[in-house]
Amino acid sequence: MDDIVAVALLRHGLTEKNSRRAYIGWTDDPLSEEGRKALSGIEHFSPELVITSGMKRTDQTADLLFPGAARHSISSFKEIHFGEWEGRTFDELKAEPAYREWVDNMDQHAPPGGESLSVFKERVMAGWAEARKEIGARKTSAVIAHGGTIRHLMTQLTEDRRGFWDWPCLPGEGYILYWTKEAFRRGERCISYQAEPAMENRRG
Repeated sequence: MDDIVAVALLRHGLTEKNSRRAYIGWTDDPLSEEGRKALSGIEHFSPELVITSGMKRTDQTADLLFPGAARHSISSFKEIHFGEWEGRTFDELKAEPAYREWVDNMDQHAPPGGESLSVFKERVMAGWAEARKEIGARKTSAVIAHGGTIRHLMTQLTEDRRGFWDWPCLPGEGYILYWTKEAFRRGERCISYQAEPAMENRRG
């Protein structure tokens, strides 16, 4: 296993706005009490480095899961920017023509004051390039980010051909990806991955 690099991609814990299914891309929402309790005491692998998006909910998740670990933030790993729709729900937006247009073509259309899915994807991959440099020769690292961020990374870093919306990514959960050191250095796709159910009590 000395030749293996492992990187966990984990979504932050639950927030109050997550609970009511509101859009909170760049809203700096903290973890809810429910989210904190669900993350407490989770047994996890021990990363040499933890990378977050720098948002409260990712930093607080890192504090609970990996206290004392070396930390670095990459703002490019933030969730998609929902602009004027931040904090609002589907029910509040569904009657607006601009919202329906965005839902039909997120890659090309952006929320007012926000960003399109295609712009978001480019930003995330710029973040991954920075993350690879920070990870360097470390054997174990963790990225604590957001659902959209992790979904896009999974489409780009694995050989699995699932689309963006086909990757489950619940709060506190994610995936661990594995490379050989040489494959990681060359920027290749991972050789394998596994789902990481961080909130074990959800599984019963």
